[in-house]
Amino acid sequence: MRPAVAVFSGSTDDAPRPDQPLAATNPPLEVERQSERALAYAAISGLLGFSGLALAVAPSQAVRFLWGACPSLLVAGLARALGSTLLLAAVCANCLKEASEKDLLRSDTYKRLNLGLMWWGAATALALWLAPALPLRYALGAWTALLAATSAHAALTYHETSEQGEGLNPIFLARQSLSSLGNLASYANGPHAAVYAMYAYGLAAKVAIAAVVAILLHGQLKLAQDGLLLAPLGALGETLLPANAVGYALAAVVLYTLKDAAGRGRLGASTFKALNIGVAVVAITHALTMVSWLQAGVLVNNTLVLAKVAMQSLLAAVALYNYAFAAKKKGH
Repeated sequence: MRPAVAVFSGSTDDAPRPDQPLAATNPPLEVERQSERALAYAAISGLLGFSGLALAVAPSQAVRFLWGACPSLLVAGLARALGSTLLLAAVCANCLKEASEKDLLRSDTYKRLNLGLMWWGAATALALWLAPALPLRYALGAWTALLAATSAHAALTYHETSEQGEGLNPIFLARQSLSSLGNLASYANGPHAAVYAMYAYGLAAKVAIAAVVAILLHGQLKLAQDGLLLAPLGALGETLLPANAVGYALAAVVLYTLKDAAGRGRLGASTFKALNIGVAVVAITHALTMVSWLQAGVLVNNTLVLAKVAMQSLLAAVALYNYAFAAKKKGH
């Protein structure tokens, strides 16, 4: 064990370590709370990432493990798509971990990500519980615990880093969510704005929201039979569709966050580089899944699916381009 003098820069055992962010200005208890938040985000990110990777890489095996059923090609594809949105949620949690370590959680960007994770976790858990084909008992319990922990930690952290302080006020959180997403149609930009990227992310966010609405209403509008969605899906497919819709809503939040960053010329910052990777993973996974469906001849409308593949590919290209080449504008 190292001596105290090698660990602490102060004269007391309570003094914060000098390598901790803002250790010189934050009280020791607040520094400790930052570390606790970061550890929680790290655990959430790791568990979501592992779950998402399992679904994305081996969807058929994952579905058999979680539901005890052998999925069709369509259902396996939906499971793979769900895995990609879990990976996006893991990226968001990791960005929040890094922000917690640097005491940046009061920034609008991280508040927006916390709100997105909060609603995504709660809504995904609800979608699984209301699904026509419930996962096996142990799988449902594990999923519920992870999603509830994600939602609760994001909500509590948002509260603690806002003017409300500690506590949990659902009305306040709902109002803040609407306020945060209320200017989705706004394209205000600064002198360093990446204009084309800003419009691309804004359009993609609106398409993601439209996909959420279409999936949630597909039963009433018979969209599957009209060729806008896939049919037949069966009980497992009907179970995975709402969970995917919630994932698209989280993707819309991330895309809106990237649109805001593009308007401020901040796409080169580490947070937005990570979010771009998450968006690219979702877009590429969806494009490859639809291509596999197309090759298998299980689709209703091949022309529409080709258009979707083109859109997903374009979004992935924009995200990867900005990950690789976007410059960080200092002071903005």
